[in-house]
Amino acid sequence: QTTLTPAIRKEIERLGRADIMVGIPSFKNAATIGYVVRAAQAGLVQYFPDLHPVVVNSDAGSPDGTGRVVVETEPPDYIEQILLVRPTNKLERVSLTYPEIDGVGGKGAALRTIFEIANALQVQALVVVDSDLRSIVPEWIELLAGPILKGGYDFVAPLYSRYKYDGTITNSIAYPLTRALYGARIRQPIGGEFAVSADLVRRYLELDTFDELTARFGIDVWMTHSAINEGFAVCQT
Repeated sequence: QTTLTPAIRKEIERLGRADIMVGIPSFKNAATIGYVVRAAQAGLVQYFPDLHPVVVNSDAGSPDGTGRVVVETEPPDYIEQILLVRPTNKLERVSLTYPEIDGVGGKGAALRTIFEIANALQVQALVVVDSDLRSIVPEWIELLAGPILKGGYDFVAPLYSRYKYDGTITNSIAYPLTRALYGARIRQPIGGEFAVSADLVRRYLELDTFDELTARFGIDVWMTHSAINEGFAVCQT
């Protein structure tokens, strides 16, 4: 069943449908989210100019104006002036406050709303990025969405270039456990940036393990393991 509020349903109705969506979960990220939105918009326009794009911010009711930053952040001028890319469709930017799952907020609840919106808009590919990224560049959107739109994959995990002692929990627990359980060499099974196909989005919404625990913590590894466990085509980029 849907958890969407009337306000969100109304926004979905206004948007109609889209081909590709970038979802950004957030809470009090006004200082950093503008940079992420700008890079996401540039990536959508630069690499997928013929698709109908939408950027959706799923926010926890931030008091610092995070949502306003998302809606007011324009794509960088260089896209049209230097790259001479003229997008076919107008890029929509939306910021919404997500409903909690069984009274529980958190990243999982934010992503549930993003999945429901992506499903309602019938997008072919959903890319999700964190709202406090400093390293994101437009190319990330192409690297994450490309394997789904062009390669037939369903879940695209990130493969970060990191210092050897970074990501201790990932290297010591999450990766070895994923490898042992499924034989899958997904180096970053709890990465904050990923992409999902329409089929997998639909499946996520059907799974009864998407509960209040998942909503609070563990959403990243739940998505990776569910994708592998359900037999979807998984890759890393």
